[in-house]
Amino acid sequence: MRPGLQGLGISFLLFGFFSAACPGRSIALYQALMARCNWRVSPIDERRELATTRVLGVLLVVLSLAIFGALDQSH
Repeated sequence: MRPGLQGLGISFLLFGFFSAACPGRSIALYQALMARCNWRVSPIDERRELATTRVLGVLLVVLSLAIFGALDQSH
């Protein structure tokens, strides 16, 4: 696997773990990034947003691992 793809995959994997483990901090990071672009974002339902962020983090981890597996078998 090429180093660029491997680095990108590891980044996605780490961000997925971060979002799944610390959804509040992940949302705060997104809000900070959007504030730099002069956008204010806030969840309508905080509890639901935390749950959704956690689920999407787990999904990102699973997809990253699946892509690593597919790339590994293609070589």
